[in-house]
Amino acid sequence: VSSSQQTWATHGFGLDWVPSERTQVSAFRESRFFGEGHSLTISHRMPLSAIKYTDTRDVSVLPPQLATVGLGNMYDLLFSMWESAIPDPILRAAFVNAFLAHNNIPANMPVVGGFMSSQASLMRNQQLSYMLRGARNTLTLALNRSQNDQLGTGLGSGDFALTSSIRQQGLTVLLSHQLTGLSDLSLMASRSRSTGGSLPTTGFVLSTAASGANLETTQTMLSTSLSTRLSPKTTAVVTLRRTIAESTSTPYTENAAVGAVSFQF
Repeated sequence: VSSSQQTWATHGFGLDWVPSERTQVSAFRESRFFGEGHSLTISHRMPLSAIKYTDTRDVSVLPPQLATVGLGNMYDLLFSMWESAIPDPILRAAFVNAFLAHNNIPANMPVVGGFMSSQASLMRNQQLSYMLRGARNTLTLALNRSQNDQLGTGLGSGDFALTSSIRQQGLTVLLSHQLTGLSDLSLMASRSRSTGGSLPTTGFVLSTAASGANLETTQTMLSTSLSTRLSPKTTAVVTLRRTIAESTSTPYTENAAVGAVSFQF
């Protein structure tokens, strides 16, 4: 049994700039064991809309079991979008949960599908999101781009067994419309593309995947949901969903129809 210990000095700097109550800029940069890490957030809120851009480079550490790495779910997106409007995280969480429930949007609905991994990786993630609100309509757009590079030694697991670098990009469009005082309709369309290829062995980004292995998956999802209140405490929901995954490994097509009745007491 052999072991080794290495020590690094970590240093960095950051700033927060709030030129107005509607605009926030936050930036941070530091030197880490994997190189340069950073975090940048720019958000601006207008009377009926909001726009936000984030760019991060950091280590993604997962629990020691197979997990899905993605670009967040609808709750994460909306919680982030409303940060400048509702600074208090508890009040913002309550508002986002109420918004999702009112518009029949699952909180864990992924913005862009992920990939399978059970190890740490170096992640660069960029996201641009925009929200427009009207009297009866809410439109949300999200553009995502990310790259995850395998860290550490040994053969990768999950999708990292096929490639040492996974790149993702995607677009999500969500439209919520209030039909009546009791009924709501939501339409969602998303498309994502994941590709992978080997990286050279440099520093802590190690390519141990099979030489020449490639990973490519394109996923398209269309979903529509109709919800109506049957009584003050009872709500009925019908959801139709179609997912098409074009993959070099396991392509599939899914058609789903889901009906549910919820009662609060």
